[in-house]
Amino acid sequence: MNVQPEGWSVLMHVVEKNNMLLSQQLIAAGADLNFSDSKGDTALKIARRNGYFDLDLMFSVSKVHFLLGSNKVNSAFSPFLIVGFSIPKI
Repeated sequence: MNVQPEGWSVLMHVVEKNNMLLSQQLIAAGADLNFSDSKGDTALKIARRNGYFDLDLMFSVSKVHFLLGSNKVNSAFSPFLIVGFSIPKI
């Protein structure tokens, strides 16, 4: 899961592209949220540096799930549901 092309995990590359859905699927599949490159960057740091606050929230909540003993994150997880927002249907 944590293949390291150019020193980054797959999750880090996906976050750099601001791909919420694929990030969510990688986390649900067991991607390491704590993986860091040689500079100490993690997927969370990349999300924060680029202002991807939805990804930031998803990583933060996912880490809480892990610390509470749930090592699997629901693949239908949405950070918007956690904070009381809803996504409008088109």
